[in-house]
Amino acid sequence: MKSKSTVGFAVACVILASSFAGGAQTQGMSHSNPAPIGTTIKTQIQCGSNPVSLEPYDMNITLLQVVRGEKAWERLRTASNSNKPAQNGFEYVLAQIRFELKRTVFPGNKSFGLGTPLQLTAVSADGKEYAGAAAVLPEPGLSGELRAGESIEGWVGFLVEKGDGKPLMAFDPASGGGTLRGKIVWFRLF
Repeated sequence: MKSKSTVGFAVACVILASSFAGGAQTQGMSHSNPAPIGTTIKTQIQCGSNPVSLEPYDMNITLLQVVRGEKAWERLRTASNSNKPAQNGFEYVLAQIRFELKRTVFPGNKSFGLGTPLQLTAVSADGKEYAGAAAVLPEPGLSGELRAGESIEGWVGFLVEKGDGKPLMAFDPASGGGTLRGKIVWFRLF
């Protein structure tokens, strides 16, 4: 009887320890635990145009800064006179992001396309997806082909409801050369 309770206690300790360790490792990997501004999320994607030739790559993603409301509108107005104010009840959110790609196997010669539609989306605190900003963004905009050993940094823009104090941003690697391989990464836009 004593050995059963000892085994039960050991199993409970392992479960408890893994839940604490898992919580620290999963920041940015779920809608309920988004990464704060300034945090680098390390994830892995697979690149390639053919499922037979997919290669794994390490990717570091950092949300460098977020600009919202009147400050975001000022930057958009400076970027282009053709930009229009946000529609009633909404405001612009601009996010500056850096992506870094590192090869994990040879040959490591695949690329990852940044800037495709739906790759980066803003989501409300209750899960409603927001539209991207149909505007000329500050330079540099986030787009280009990312290769191993390189980094790309740039701006993306969204329209969010003024009353939403905790919008999130999701990065889906399946929307840009990840060939449906990789986890969705979440950041706070507040």
